[in-house]
Amino acid sequence: MTASPARLTQDDYFAFALKVLAEGSHEDLTIQAMCDGLQITKGSFYHHFGSFPGFVEAFLHHWERETAVNVENLARRIESVTMRQRFMEALIETIPHDAEAAIRVWARTDPTVRAVQERVDKSRTTMLADFFVLHMPMAQARLIGELYNAVLVAGQMSSKPVAVKSLRQQMTALSKLVVGRYGHIFRDDVPAKR
Repeated sequence: MTASPARLTQDDYFAFALKVLAEGSHEDLTIQAMCDGLQITKGSFYHHFGSFPGFVEAFLHHWERETAVNVENLARRIESVTMRQRFMEALIETIPHDAEAAIRVWARTDPTVRAVQERVDKSRTTMLADFFVLHMPMAQARLIGELYNAVLVAGQMSSKPVAVKSLRQQMTALSKLVVGRYGHIFRDDVPAKR
């Protein structure tokens, strides 16, 4: 049975695309694969996106918004240093790692994908730097933000499926190193630099 275009939203297509990427690669993400997987016609696909490049653009915008922009905006609203630290640690659980690893591979061959992937990385690094800059110079804060992002990328690219437990352990180890060096910044009674 084929679903009508009104029954599926763009978010349904995006969720399916993340599933395809997580289970395979960007080469598996085709109009036909989405039509088969979502049990829709090509007409339904074209109704929503107009073309495959139109889908890719909308999908990447959605991914960027969900994994970087919305998260960064939420992080900026958290005042407590302790709560910010907990928020940062919890982020590892919210990222669709296997799909994101496939997006990173895709970015190597597609400049449009690369531009979005680089913005996502920059947004995450900035979010982390904004957290640390409350208590240290920006150059140090940015370096630590870049280090956290580098651990994330390495963890995503080192195995398929992504070993999330191992990645979580690596992030915890990095946090312990940062706390060992800058432990005083993780206390709420220490005033933030302004």
